[in-house]
Amino acid sequence: MSLTTAHPPTLRRSLALGIAATMAASLGVVSLPQLADEASAAPGPAATLIVEADQPFREATVMASGSLYGIASDGVPSDALIAPLKPDTFVQMPPGGTQQPTGDTLNVWQAADRAGAGVVVRLVDYYPGWPYQFSWTDTQTRLGWENAVRDIVAKIDAAGATNIVAYAPWNEPDITWRTQNGSFLDFWEFSYNLLREIAPDVPIQGPNYSTDISGMREFLEFAKETNTVPDVLEWHELISPDRIQGHVNTVNALLDELELGDIPVDITEYATTGEVGIPGKLVPYLAKLERYGIDRAELPFWNQSGTLGDLLTSRGGSPNGAYWMYTWYAQFEGDMVTTTPPSNSSPLEGVASVNDDKDEVRIIAGGNTGATSIVVNGLDQLNLGDDVNVMLEYTPAYGRTTPTAGPITISNTTYEVGSDGSITVPIVMNPAYGYHIVVTEAGVGETLDGSYVITNGNSGMALEPSGPADGDPVVQKPTSGSDAQTWNLVSAGSGLYRLENAESGFALGIQGGATTNGALAVAASGTAENQLWQPVPDSTGKYRFTNYGTGQTLGVVGASTQDGASINQWADGVASTGCQPTTSRQPGKIGTALDFCGTSSYGQLPTGVVSGLSGDWSISTWVKPKAVTTWSRVFDFGTGQSANMFLTVSAGNGPRFAITSGGAGSEKQLNWTGQNLPLDQWTNVTIVSSGTTGTMYVNGNAVSTNTSFTTKPSALGQTNRNYIGKSQYSDPAYNGAVDDLAIYDRALSAQEVATIATGQAAAGNVANYKFDETSNFTTLVDSSGNSRNGTIVAGTGSSGTATTATDAATPDRFWTLTAVEEPTGPAVDRVAGDDRFETAVKISQQSYPDTAPVVYVANGRDYPDALSAGPAAAFQGGPLLLVTPGGIPETVAAEIARLSPAKIVVVGGEPSVSASVYTQLTAMTDSITRLGGADRYETSRMLAEYAFGDSGASLAYIATGTKFPDALAAGGAAGAQDAPVILVNGSTGDLGTATADLLGDLGVTDTRVLGDVNSISDDMFYDIDQLTNAVRLAGSNRYETARAINADAFDTAEHAFLSTGANFPDALAGSAWAGKSGSPLYTVYPDCVPQGVLDDLDALGVTGVTLLGGLPSLSASVESLTACG
Repeated sequence: MSLTTAHPPTLRRSLALGIAATMAASLGVVSLPQLADEASAAPGPAATLIVEADQPFREATVMASGSLYGIASDGVPSDALIAPLKPDTFVQMPPGGTQQPTGDTLNVWQAADRAGAGVVVRLVDYYPGWPYQFSWTDTQTRLGWENAVRDIVAKIDAAGATNIVAYAPWNEPDITWRTQNGSFLDFWEFSYNLLREIAPDVPIQGPNYSTDISGMREFLEFAKETNTVPDVLEWHELISPDRIQGHVNTVNALLDELELGDIPVDITEYATTGEVGIPGKLVPYLAKLERYGIDRAELPFWNQSGTLGDLLTSRGGSPNGAYWMYTWYAQFEGDMVTTTPPSNSSPLEGVASVNDDKDEVRIIAGGNTGATSIVVNGLDQLNLGDDVNVMLEYTPAYGRTTPTAGPITISNTTYEVGSDGSITVPIVMNPAYGYHIVVTEAGVGETLDGSYVITNGNSGMALEPSGPADGDPVVQKPTSGSDAQTWNLVSAGSGLYRLENAESGFALGIQGGATTNGALAVAASGTAENQLWQPVPDSTGKYRFTNYGTGQTLGVVGASTQDGASINQWADGVASTGCQPTTSRQPGKIGTALDFCGTSSYGQLPTGVVSGLSGDWSISTWVKPKAVTTWSRVFDFGTGQSANMFLTVSAGNGPRFAITSGGAGSEKQLNWTGQNLPLDQWTNVTIVSSGTTGTMYVNGNAVSTNTSFTTKPSALGQTNRNYIGKSQYSDPAYNGAVDDLAIYDRALSAQEVATIATGQAAAGNVANYKFDETSNFTTLVDSSGNSRNGTIVAGTGSSGTATTATDAATPDRFWTLTAVEEPTGPAVDRVAGDDRFETAVKISQQSYPDTAPVVYVANGRDYPDALSAGPAAAFQGGPLLLVTPGGIPETVAAEIARLSPAKIVVVGGEPSVSASVYTQLTAMTDSITRLGGADRYETSRMLAEYAFGDSGASLAYIATGTKFPDALAAGGAAGAQDAPVILVNGSTGDLGTATADLLGDLGVTDTRVLGDVNSISDDMFYDIDQLTNAVRLAGSNRYETARAINADAFDTAEHAFLSTGANFPDALAGSAWAGKSGSPLYTVYPDCVPQGVLDDLDALGVTGVTLLGGLPSLSASVESLTACG
């Protein structure tokens, strides 16, 4: 392919028609009256990417998918990681090279070939060092180069490598070519002719300039004159994608002027250190490399080989967010089609293709912050129809070294193609993320329409308006199941939704439509654009709610977990914090410190701050990094990339101080190799220049010395780019804090450095920045007396903040949608009081709303007496109330008075129910009886005789008195069949004459023996069976035994009761209610319902369920009839 600028065809649709009008016509298939109003406020041209789907301009070849040193060795990374990228080309080290320990062409060409990729061999990487330890000064050294090249080519030929697409003689001659080696052009001519001799069929590419192509004219003129024009032109784009267009135009003009024709171009390194691994930063490169006709392009090698150009977290490691974007790119086929960003310098960019069948459009977009429109024109010229399906997905970015599991689908939506052949896809973008749109024939769209309780993933609490008024703030509250916590998601089309409160009808929005961090969420009337939300799922099933009007995400103030905390909005991918370098200082090593708070803000010091240092000098500072990011600068003073002095927290293998007046190749360095500054701890770093010796001190200890430290700050000229936290290059911003930065015009002694390292304040006499400002935080006060005050420059984006925070760092931004379905099972209610006594009262009020002829009263502190009392009370038509052994709770006394019973039965002797309680009860009725035996078993028999003696009972339930669940569960069954529950000591082998006589006196012919042999022994069961027709009802546990009891007693039931099987208090009185109503009573777990119980309720036809007891005896999960397991 040739170097031709792919100028987009003239647009047939004028932007003068208005992006908003286009969006109004195409914002989805759901017609809502308010949608036209919303569309009129859609993002304008500055946030709109236009895709002309019917304007192809070149074949889709995935040409920008390769990388420099992307493969370390065969198998590293694995073929499984390489193949999905469909890489075009890898640039690798020649055989026997010493520039890097990995990446030798002979070790990687087969791995590249298996992926269908070619290899460019960078010949000069045969040599070590930077600049290269290479000499070109005499015949002998030139012969050394010639022999090396001959040997390289011979080894490649011998290996049978069939995918070598070019030889590149040199790398970045504008930086690495040493003047003592003479003319680079002479070297080029020699190398070109040598390669033509020994590898005549392999293309040659060069000159491989870095970021400065100003030497291209001289190079091309020389190459034309000497007949050494490269087959492929080569340079790097390592500063900004904005420069690609200008460089292409410059080279095109030179080729035209020199009549050299079209020459393919390989951009063998693109993207800065801070952009690799971040999909939103890489999209503009992809778009411009394609748009301006580049033939091949490779991601750079900034950190580690074998990472596919920093698409993996480490050598052969896991994919990061950018990796997945390149898998999207690999799916492009057919033709590339025209995309138009807002401007060449806009962060919003995109690249698109249409397949050969013209029934699929793929778009990769990213880089913008907040609400964004992707306008897709020309769909009426494709084979898609009047309706199309739009799949929108994203790949998050948490930083180069943080793995990402894969893309996540945001929506699958059906769009109606507008009359002009267009649709508009809205996206609320995180500028670090990548977004993928696939337009295909219409299918079945997906929707979140429905009613939900929306709970915060961090607090577990639900969204709820703080009040009923229009515009009241929204807060978080414990889940209650109320209508105030139910929100109806109503589709507004195109994957956007309104969130309307079920109780008030008001929609969730942002107060005043503010776009700032921290603005409160409100429930209000109207149809404002800040009431449109795009639910963005994460990988766990939770959602972020991104606001289409404000561009922010829904969260909780301060990530609070407190009941009633306000709901607000915050920038996506940014932790909720008040830390901003322009508005506050943070705790420092001494006083307060300048903390950049994870932003791209930086400090700017005055011009010439170090220019007067022509002799000895020192700089001391305290640093507290939150991340050790390669090449991020603590400070960087200079005039640009050729003249500067800087301290970086990492040069790839430890901290480095460097000073140069002649570019990177002339640096005088101090390196603490193999070390890292500790994270989130204060460390003192001091640089001392004494004579020709430079020393780096860390916490008072000399860690690096350079005896050829001859460059002085004065040699940098009048420095006008003096930064704290920022680089002369496009390196990542420093993420951390700085304190007590001092500049001296003398060499500090080792003792002075050690003293500073103890925490004593420095006292720089050139400039001294303590960062102790208490107001006007944009000013950095110089306390040296020289009035060299600096300023804070706020970074771009969301208040200058990086948007790559992990999900764990922003837990309050994630919400769970729990569907509120129309009831399909039994209606559930709950009867509960503050304690067991009030619960019994509430049960009495429910079961006997007027009066009752009798009231049974039992000790609520223990269960045995009440177990038999419930069925007896039910049979006689009265409730069971509970008292303490020594008193009557006020609520119980009031309930007895309300019921006005003719008779009270006191169950249990003293001290179960004391004489004083008995006396008090005597005053509440005309008749009172105490039934209290020598033990629980005699009391049980007395209850059965008292209640059932006159009428008799053909059926009786026999249960153990040593534990409560079996007898409790029998309450409903016994009541439904007018049968007593009789307690026995089931562990003995003898039923006893008293119980045997009772069964005879009552006329019992059938008995149900409850529980297995651990509850009632086989010997006792034998005794019972001798007297009656006995049937044992037992299950594998108490819950299964309850099921067996109810299955035996009930064929159908309209109502059922649930009680905890873990404790007895709440359910004691409930057994009397269940008995009265003739309904089954099941015991369940506190936090779930056994599936078998749910099956029984369904089989019986139960339409209503009452829970006996409050939280936590029976949880909300039980209330929703949630099955166990």
